[in-house]
Amino acid sequence: MDAAVLHTLGKPPRYEQFPEPIAGDGEVIVHVRAASLKPVDKQLASGSHYASPRELPMVCGSDGAGHLDDGTRVFFGGARPPYGAMAQRTVVPRAFCFPVPEGVDYETAASLPNPGVSAWLSLGFRASPRRKRPDPWRDRRYGQAGRKDSETPRG
Repeated sequence: MDAAVLHTLGKPPRYEQFPEPIAGDGEVIVHVRAASLKPVDKQLASGSHYASPRELPMVCGSDGAGHLDDGTRVFFGGARPPYGAMAQRTVVPRAFCFPVPEGVDYETAASLPNPGVSAWLSLGFRASPRRKRPDPWRDRRYGQAGRKDSETPRG
């Protein structure tokens, strides 16, 4: 199959043939239609990320969108090394496949989850009604940098 294969950390991957993935227990083959490219993917390939691959060659890409053998459209992440998202096919744990709604194209399905989940988690953390803590940005009792107004230097 065709893939973006990384042979040396810090060097660009090459478009070339790579062995077909074979699914094991609890895994599925995804026929990749779109793969996202994020800063973490570039860090992994450069060798600057703590989780950069130790064994090469490997296929680049951490997540994407495609379909399973039964035609189910999915977003996926966490391919089993040495496979990645930037190939015609990859192998991932079934638990790391999430259905893509009809009407959402593969490119959108591949690109939306990372920034979408980041925004959702940030909002959930900041706007959680269950958290009872002072918020220096919304609470009038606090002035600059979270100090109480009585501690704020006056000029």
